[in-house]
Amino acid sequence: MILEFFEAILKASLLVGAFSFGLIYWGLHLGQIKRPDRVADFHKELKRMSKERKKDKHKFKNNPLYKKWFVFGGGFYGAVALMTYALVEWYEFIDFLRGLSGFGDLISRLNLSLLINIFVEALKNFIVAVTWPVYWLSEIETDRIWLWCIAAYGGYYAGSALAHYLTGHETHAAEK
Repeated sequence: MILEFFEAILKASLLVGAFSFGLIYWGLHLGQIKRPDRVADFHKELKRMSKERKKDKHKFKNNPLYKKWFVFGGGFYGAVALMTYALVEWYEFIDFLRGLSGFGDLISRLNLSLLINIFVEALKNFIVAVTWPVYWLSEIETDRIWLWCIAAYGGYYAGSALAHYLTGHETHAAEK
């Protein structure tokens, strides 16, 4: 169990933490996400923004990344769904590039069929991302699912708290 604990920390906590940190830090820095003084209030703000997005009140200033995050639900669930979507799309992109024999092959493959296939795959990947617990349970072999869930949420919370802290630190440094 100790070995699996460290594996969960390395794979789930660090991956989700780093992704969440980047997503939230960038959103706070760009002003896409409001920054309350306390981390607990910050998570409440994310829930509020998710509700606003459902009512079409919050447009995310035409930023597709944050729009997609909140389509997935925002917060922890949305961050892991967006991360899953990005990873699955990345793996498919790499597989596509590996299948090419050169630039001429790319040009010859560009047609309506390819565009339809890309759209269908993106839709399938969206479904995979929304149902990310099923995807990740098939990727990890464990009887201790709770351990991986705690590690992933811990990574999300640590990443979001660090992003919250650093953007506040930048703000206070700029004010001095």
